[in-house]
Amino acid sequence: MEFPARAIYGLDIETDTTIDGRDPLVARILSVAVATADRSTCVIFESHDEREMLESLNATLNALPAGMVATWNGSGFDLAFLMHRASVHNVVLDWQVTDSDRTSKYPPVLGTVLQGTLGPHRHVDVAYAFMEYATDNNVKWSLKPVARSLGMEPVEVDRANTHLLSREVLAEYVASDAVVTARLAEILKERITLWVD
Repeated sequence: MEFPARAIYGLDIETDTTIDGRDPLVARILSVAVATADRSTCVIFESHDEREMLESLNATLNALPAGMVATWNGSGFDLAFLMHRASVHNVVLDWQVTDSDRTSKYPPVLGTVLQGTLGPHRHVDVAYAFMEYATDNNVKWSLKPVARSLGMEPVEVDRANTHLLSREVLAEYVASDAVVTARLAEILKERITLWVD
């Protein structure tokens, strides 16, 4: 499959960890970030109005030049979480998402691993691309350890208590994860086509 060079946007979400931040039936989205590796694009969505946040995310993705949206474990977490929370608020995301036969690192959100396109963008879950790298280099197969092993400095917080973070720290954290994810996607260069949905 040929895939011409296009913009790569990292996408990350942070959820309310008061009860269970991995379950969209009990947790809401606290923030979302879409960012390029160089931060020339870095949009952070945060609002007490989750519906407004999801509508803004959808509009922003539609407005950005067509490219790829890179996630880390987005197939098993971010996409399904966003889709479910959008359905709660009757928000229509302009996404074409279907079930995937990939295996998720963790039990997938609502039991479903997803793939697809997000508006004009193809989706790529870079976690799969770095599984072998993590094993070969004795690095834990998670975003932060992989990023640090490649010389990046992702922001670290107590992930079990993201609901207690200040707005400023939460914004810095979600943006950092989106930027790092975009950087990991760019490291793959043309090999990224192997993992594009």
